[in-house]
Amino acid sequence: MEWKKYFNGSVLERGLSYYNKDNIKINNSSSKIVEATVYGGNDYNIRIKFTDGEIISMNCDCYYYMHETNCKHLAAVLYYLEDNNEILQDNNVKSILESVKQENINDFILRELERDNDLFIKFKIYNNLEFDENYYLNKIKKISDEDKYFSETMKFIDEDLEFLFENNQFKLILKIIKIIYNNIKMRVDDGEIYGDNDLVFVFEDLVVRLADTEVYDELKEYLKIEFKNAPDGLNEEICNIALRIMDDDELFEEYN
Repeated sequence: MEWKKYFNGSVLERGLSYYNKDNIKINNSSSKIVEATVYGGNDYNIRIKFTDGEIISMNCDCYYYMHETNCKHLAAVLYYLEDNNEILQDNNVKSILESVKQENINDFILRELERDNDLFIKFKIYNNLEFDENYYLNKIKKISDEDKYFSETMKFIDEDLEFLFENNQFKLILKIIKIIYNNIKMRVDDGEIYGDNDLVFVFEDLVVRLADTEVYDELKEYLKIEFKNAPDGLNEEICNIALRIMDDDELFEEYN
């Protein structure tokens, strides 16, 4: 895995120093995602996603990452993973399941579904059973901690929204990305977006993905309205996003 190309030299040096001081705790790991905490003057939460052993996204809730670029905390975790690469190994879930009695699997599933409402909701969606979509709408609305807003929103997108995409819940996804965009608008002041610039790009990626689904027409009309009413600091961004999924004539038809 060639990861050092994503960092400048001084950041790599500081990241190595953090790693050598044993300032890292791995909270959750698999071949697809690693969540960690890096300790220093403050505690910072890290999420790194992988596909086939290669990095596809990274984020940290520190100021440097939010306002500059990839930080020493991310570098520290990657140094750790480089020396402890067994963390990224596949857990061989399928082979383990095949070796366990079906009765034991059923008992485990029942127990965990009773304990974990999030898992229970996902189980319903996966099996095309009726579920309360307000569970997800309220979950994204409750992300309000300014210091952790970006990391918590990214966690929601990586875990919950990705699951909804996989299970074709496009109407619900559209409702959710409207909430995400409203949260971005609330953080615009004097034409500047505070702390959420990267989230605009994430929002753009979600819009482009959703444009290839059954909710395209509704999405297009929504973006037209938002372009018309966009605050200073977001008007150019929302225009560029809209033009990713429609042509100029459609977007500017009211002004022609």
